[in-house]
Amino acid sequence: MNDGSVGSSLTGFPDQVRDAIAIGRAFAPRATRPVSRVVVCGMGGSGIGGALVAAWASREGGRTPIVLHHDYGLPSFVDDSTLVVALSYSGDTEETLTAFELAGSRGAARLAVTTGGKLAARAQAASVDVVALPKGFQPRAAAGYLTIPLAFALSKWGAVPDPGASCKAALAAVAELAPALTPDAPADKNEARAIAQALVGRIAVCYGLGPYAIAARRFANELSENGKVLAFHGAIPEICHNDLVGWSGDDASRVALAIVTGPEAGRANEERARFMETVARERGAAVARLAASGGDFLANLFSVVYLGDWTSYYLARLRNVDPTPVEVIGRLKSELSRLGTIESWKP
Repeated sequence: MNDGSVGSSLTGFPDQVRDAIAIGRAFAPRATRPVSRVVVCGMGGSGIGGALVAAWASREGGRTPIVLHHDYGLPSFVDDSTLVVALSYSGDTEETLTAFELAGSRGAARLAVTTGGKLAARAQAASVDVVALPKGFQPRAAAGYLTIPLAFALSKWGAVPDPGASCKAALAAVAELAPALTPDAPADKNEARAIAQALVGRIAVCYGLGPYAIAARRFANELSENGKVLAFHGAIPEICHNDLVGWSGDDASRVALAIVTGPEAGRANEERARFMETVARERGAAVARLAASGGDFLANLFSVVYLGDWTSYYLARLRNVDPTPVEVIGRLKSELSRLGTIESWKP
């Protein structure tokens, strides 16, 4: 059983993916209607689920645009032809709650994905479908629950392809990886431990190749939350038109470059990545790679996300910090609650 800690959640992640598939298959919306676009509203560890689904759908033939919204309110184009998904593990994320309320006033179709909180209560009061998730996890440790049921729900709205085969492949991928990444695995053969060792004492810059940009973002987020270090992310090829110049300077010696990639990255992006690695090494940076080996794209995404999550855990251990607490986020929420920002989010 998950005890709420990062290590426990990672060890049980294959079981989480298995359970998430069952939740997704069982979800039955009361009513659907044709929509021209989907807007997924979510922040932090909750919002990552929408980003992973959007990346997968764009590779697997999804025809309905999926827009990711990480802010208060909603884009001006949201109307009655839009499906707005409110994605909040706790159900109390204030930015997401403002989006949910505004979507209703604009006549948009709505869907809530949550464990409960204010979001579930407001959705139920408005007769909006809720994909109910299990409680007891840190939001960032519930990536399976926040991704897979959402994919199934959107497929039932006709917005994305049926994710069944891809989710089955993702489950197989993480189940195969798990024994080699846990603390019980031989240290000299544990890839996550080795990558973590390369990152110790350095600022991490994580670049994802092509469709793996979202996995690089996830990796940087987990390094920050679990490892308690500064970490940043970007996408290749875009950073080859700007960030690359900075790597030729003296600051690079204090940085670790982490490349996140897989078979779908493409030859041109791989060539760019190899050049980036050469420049980084020349300037004294550490270099690491997180690479998916092949197979279904969702399985590849989940495999590098899982590897990155374990890496962030081992980085925390190497730094002698507890990966689970995120006190400073709690401080921010307390301050915002005192100021009443949810009532005054408009400019």
